[in-house]
Amino acid sequence: MIITSKQNPNFKKWKDLLSSRGIREHGACLVSGVKILKEISEKNPSAIQYQLTRKLDDASLSTLQFETDELAAELFEELNVLGVRSSLAVVKVSEIEKHEILTPVGVELILPVGDPKNLGAIVRSAVAFGVKKIWLTEEACNPFLPQSIKASSGEVFNMQFFKTASLKNLASKNLKNLHCLDSSGVELSKAKFPKDLFLLVGEEGPGISESILESAQALRIPTQKVESLNASIAASIALYEMSRK
Repeated sequence: MIITSKQNPNFKKWKDLLSSRGIREHGACLVSGVKILKEISEKNPSAIQYQLTRKLDDASLSTLQFETDELAAELFEELNVLGVRSSLAVVKVSEIEKHEILTPVGVELILPVGDPKNLGAIVRSAVAFGVKKIWLTEEACNPFLPQSIKASSGEVFNMQFFKTASLKNLASKNLKNLHCLDSSGVELSKAKFPKDLFLLVGEEGPGISESILESAQALRIPTQKVESLNASIAASIALYEMSRK
């Protein structure tokens, strides 16, 4: 049986997974890419709920055995926001819990990043440089959006996420060992870092507010001819420097 109606309850639920709200409400996300899905199936096969395909003979995931739903091409493409040629899969994800930020253990990231591509790229670098925990402020998008999953190369499934307050409220917390990236700060290569710290990477555009800068150690990445770097690139450089030291 082929799902052909946009009013089909399963299709409506799957389309919800293209938004942060839908992921949170249904506890699932849409994943594409044979490599990522094979890794998920090896580590946590029960997380994969459905394979979604345009045709019954789609062999893109032939080595994996999942319940398969066939969609009319028009409906499949509405879900296929990344334009992949392979099947999609619906994967269960745990709710991201909200906690009060206390004292960091190792390097912990605080991210208000609303662009899923930037968020995913930062997560990939965070995993590469040994970060175990990421705090998402209220301004951040969901890390399990399709664009974020792709940009992270699936590493969002290997990271521990927590929700926290908005940046505005964060300013009043006076967090211990808070560091942030800002052009007013100490040159990154000359800075000294404690073993345990928070690194706040601001959203491109809004940047870091003065109220946060007053209680944080600002770090500057010297550049030529350009005023600032993409958030994910800046975060990667900072994490490398911290891991090196």
